[in-house]
Amino acid sequence: MDEELIETHKFIIDRYENRTTGIVFIPMCDFSWHNERNGQHSRLQDMGLIIKQRYYDNGADITLTQKSLAFL
Repeated sequence: MDEELIETHKFIIDRYENRTTGIVFIPMCDFSWHNERNGQHSRLQDMGLIIKQRYYDNGADITLTQKSLAFL
């Protein structure tokens, strides 16, 4: 995993604020250094670390997978 992808994953985990279940909304404005064109969410989804429930112009509803929760 490259550094940018690791930082994106850590950021999503941080947004969960110690929760281990449910969906969290990640506003795209929180990714000032990243956008979906870089494929970070898609790559994390392909790796089985997140489930991108819904994607909107202003952000995404994201669920961490069990594999991702191992990082907590």
